[in-house]
Amino acid sequence: MVLFLGEGRPLPPEPPVRKAELVISTGICGGLSSSLRCGDIVVAEKVFFLAAEGRRTVLTGVGTMALQSLEVPEGVRAFHLLSNGQSRVPFQTVHGRTVHGNTVTVEKPLLLAAEKRKAGEKTGCISVDMEDFFRLEAARRLGVHFLSIRAVYDEASFDIRPGEGHLDATRLSLSSESIAGALSLIIEADLNFA
Repeated sequence: MVLFLGEGRPLPPEPPVRKAELVISTGICGGLSSSLRCGDIVVAEKVFFLAAEGRRTVLTGVGTMALQSLEVPEGVRAFHLLSNGQSRVPFQTVHGRTVHGNTVTVEKPLLLAAEKRKAGEKTGCISVDMEDFFRLEAARRLGVHFLSIRAVYDEASFDIRPGEGHLDATRLSLSSESIAGALSLIIEADLNFA
Protein backbone atom coordinates (compact mmCIF):
# COMPACT_ATOMS: atom_id res chain seq x y z
CA MET A 1 0.00 0.00 0.00
CA VAL A 2 1.30 3.45 -0.88
CA LEU A 3 0.08 6.51 1.00
CA PHE A 4 0.79 9.96 -0.39
CA LEU A 5 1.19 12.48 2.41
CA GLY A 6 2.14 16.13 2.35
CA GLU A 7 5.18 17.61 4.02
CA GLY A 8 5.13 17.84 7.78
CA ARG A 9 2.10 15.61 8.22
CA PRO A 10 2.16 12.42 10.29
CA LEU A 11 0.91 9.04 9.17
CA PRO A 12 -2.80 8.47 9.67
CA PRO A 13 -3.22 6.14 12.69
CA GLU A 14 -6.18 4.33 11.19
CA PRO A 15 -6.38 0.80 9.70
CA PRO A 16 -3.82 1.07 6.84
CA VAL A 17 -0.99 1.83 9.26
CA ARG A 18 -2.25 -0.25 12.18
CA LYS A 19 -2.21 -3.36 9.99
CA ALA A 20 1.19 -2.68 8.46
CA GLU A 21 4.23 -4.80 9.28
CA LEU A 22 6.66 -2.21 7.91
CA VAL A 23 6.37 1.51 7.14
CA ILE A 24 8.86 2.95 4.64
CA SER A 25 9.09 6.72 4.59
CA THR A 26 10.47 7.68 1.21
CA GLY A 27 10.77 10.61 -1.14
CA ILE A 28 13.40 13.14 -2.03
CA CYS A 29 15.79 14.84 0.36
CA GLY A 30 18.42 17.52 0.37
CA GLY A 31 22.06 16.64 0.74
CA LEU A 32 23.97 18.15 3.65
CA SER A 33 27.20 16.28 2.89
CA SER A 34 29.36 17.30 -0.06
CA SER A 35 29.82 13.61 -0.91
CA LEU A 36 26.15 13.17 -1.85
CA ARG A 37 25.00 13.50 -5.46
CA CYS A 38 21.55 13.74 -6.98
CA GLY A 39 20.08 10.22 -7.10
CA ASP A 40 22.13 8.82 -4.21
CA ILE A 41 20.08 6.79 -1.74
CA VAL A 42 20.26 7.69 1.96
CA VAL A 43 19.23 5.02 4.47
CA ALA A 44 18.94 6.60 7.91
CA GLU A 45 19.90 4.88 11.12
CA LYS A 46 18.74 7.86 13.11
CA VAL A 47 16.33 10.69 12.27
CA PHE A 48 16.49 14.00 14.13
CA PHE A 49 13.87 16.73 14.35
CA LEU A 50 14.93 20.36 14.06
CA ALA A 51 11.95 22.46 15.13
CA ALA A 52 11.50 26.05 13.98
CA GLU A 53 12.81 27.46 17.28
CA GLY A 54 16.00 25.37 17.08
CA ARG A 55 16.59 26.25 13.44
CA ARG A 56 17.67 29.77 14.32
CA THR A 57 20.24 28.41 16.76
CA VAL A 58 21.64 26.12 14.07
CA LEU A 59 21.79 28.72 11.32
CA THR A 60 23.21 31.55 13.45
CA GLY A 61 25.55 29.36 15.46
CA VAL A 62 24.39 31.01 18.69
CA GLY A 63 23.21 28.99 21.67
CA THR A 64 23.03 25.30 22.43
CA MET A 65 20.91 22.74 20.72
CA ALA A 66 19.19 19.53 21.83
CA LEU A 67 17.35 17.63 19.12
CA GLN A 68 14.72 14.93 19.47
CA SER A 69 15.72 11.80 17.61
CA LEU A 70 14.46 8.37 16.61
CA GLU A 71 16.65 5.32 16.16
CA VAL A 72 15.96 3.31 13.00
CA PRO A 73 17.56 -0.09 13.75
CA GLU A 74 15.98 -1.62 10.63
CA GLY A 75 18.12 0.75 8.57
CA VAL A 76 21.22 -1.41 8.97
CA ARG A 77 19.64 -4.43 7.25
CA ALA A 78 18.11 -2.28 4.53
CA PHE A 79 21.46 -0.59 3.88
CA HIS A 80 23.28 -3.90 3.49
CA LEU A 81 20.58 -5.21 1.18
CA LEU A 82 20.69 -2.10 -1.02
CA SER A 83 24.49 -1.96 -1.05
CA ASN A 84 24.80 -5.57 -2.16
CA GLY A 85 21.70 -5.81 -4.35
CA GLN A 86 21.55 -5.58 -8.11
CA SER A 87 19.18 -2.85 -9.23
CA ARG A 88 18.39 -2.05 -12.85
CA VAL A 89 19.01 1.58 -11.86
CA PRO A 90 22.55 2.30 -10.65
CA PHE A 91 22.72 4.34 -7.46
CA GLN A 92 25.09 4.87 -4.56
CA THR A 93 23.67 3.84 -1.19
CA VAL A 94 24.77 5.96 1.73
CA HIS A 95 24.32 4.77 5.30
CA GLY A 96 23.99 7.47 7.88
CA ARG A 97 26.90 6.50 10.06
CA THR A 98 29.34 5.80 7.24
CA VAL A 99 29.38 9.49 6.45
CA HIS A 100 29.24 10.68 10.09
CA GLY A 101 25.58 11.60 10.23
CA ASN A 102 22.00 10.77 9.57
CA THR A 103 18.84 12.61 8.57
CA VAL A 104 17.26 15.72 10.03
CA THR A 105 13.62 16.65 9.51
CA VAL A 106 12.85 20.38 9.35
CA GLU A 107 9.57 22.28 9.32
CA LYS A 108 10.65 24.71 6.59
CA PRO A 109 13.02 23.83 3.75
CA LEU A 110 16.71 24.70 3.81
CA LEU A 111 16.98 26.58 0.52
CA LEU A 112 20.52 27.87 0.36
CA ALA A 113 23.83 26.02 0.29
CA ALA A 114 25.05 28.09 3.26
CA GLU A 115 22.03 26.99 5.33
CA LYS A 116 22.58 23.34 4.41
CA ARG A 117 26.28 23.56 5.24
CA LYS A 118 25.57 25.02 8.69
CA ALA A 119 22.79 22.52 9.39
CA GLY A 120 25.05 19.63 8.41
CA GLU A 121 27.92 20.88 10.57
CA LYS A 122 25.77 21.58 13.65
CA THR A 123 23.58 18.45 13.52
CA GLY A 124 26.10 15.98 12.11
CA CYS A 125 23.47 14.86 9.60
CA ILE A 126 24.05 14.12 5.93
CA SER A 127 20.54 14.76 4.58
CA VAL A 128 17.45 16.85 5.28
CA ASP A 129 13.75 16.25 4.64
CA MET A 130 10.41 17.56 5.87
CA GLU A 131 8.52 14.37 6.73
CA ASP A 132 10.51 11.43 8.11
CA PHE A 133 10.49 12.27 11.80
CA PHE A 134 6.70 12.72 11.84
CA ARG A 135 6.03 9.54 9.88
CA LEU A 136 8.47 7.38 11.78
CA GLU A 137 7.37 8.67 15.16
CA ALA A 138 3.77 7.74 14.31
CA ALA A 139 4.86 4.25 13.18
CA ARG A 140 6.90 3.78 16.38
CA ARG A 141 3.91 4.75 18.55
CA LEU A 142 1.87 2.09 16.76
CA GLY A 143 4.58 -0.54 17.25
CA VAL A 144 5.27 -0.88 13.51
CA HIS A 145 8.78 -1.42 12.09
CA PHE A 146 9.94 1.47 9.94
CA LEU A 147 12.59 2.59 7.47
CA SER A 148 13.72 5.89 5.99
CA ILE A 149 14.92 5.50 2.41
CA ARG A 150 15.42 8.77 0.54
CA ALA A 151 16.93 9.86 -2.76
CA VAL A 152 18.97 13.04 -2.90
CA TYR A 153 17.39 15.74 -5.04
CA ASP A 154 19.39 18.86 -4.21
CA GLU A 155 23.05 18.58 -3.34
CA ALA A 156 24.71 20.47 -0.49
CA SER A 157 26.11 23.06 -2.92
CA PHE A 158 22.75 23.55 -4.66
CA ASP A 159 20.83 26.78 -3.99
CA ILE A 160 17.07 26.86 -4.37
CA ARG A 161 16.22 30.50 -4.87
CA PRO A 162 13.24 31.85 -2.92
CA GLY A 163 10.23 31.96 -5.19
CA GLU A 164 11.31 28.97 -7.28
CA GLY A 165 8.28 26.77 -6.78
CA HIS A 166 9.06 24.13 -9.39
CA LEU A 167 11.19 21.01 -9.35
CA ASP A 168 13.86 20.36 -11.97
CA ALA A 169 12.57 17.53 -14.19
CA THR A 170 16.02 15.98 -14.73
CA ARG A 171 16.85 15.90 -11.01
CA LEU A 172 13.39 14.64 -10.11
CA SER A 173 13.63 11.87 -12.72
CA LEU A 174 17.05 10.73 -11.45
CA SER A 175 15.85 10.75 -7.82
CA SER A 176 12.61 8.94 -8.69
CA GLU A 177 14.45 6.21 -10.61
CA SER A 178 16.79 5.66 -7.66
CA ILE A 179 13.88 5.42 -5.21
CA ALA A 180 12.05 2.97 -7.50
CA GLY A 181 15.17 0.81 -7.78
CA ALA A 182 15.79 0.83 -4.03
CA LEU A 183 12.18 0.08 -3.11
CA SER A 184 11.94 -2.76 -5.62
CA LEU A 185 14.99 -4.41 -4.00
CA ILE A 186 13.43 -4.02 -0.53
CA ILE A 187 10.08 -5.43 -1.68
CA GLU A 188 11.62 -8.35 -3.62
CA ALA A 189 13.79 -9.28 -0.60
CA ASP A 190 10.64 -9.55 1.55
CA LEU A 191 12.58 -8.43 4.63
CA ASN A 192 11.11 -9.66 7.89
CA PHE A 193 11.98 -7.44 10.84
CA ALA A 194 9.79 -9.30 13.34
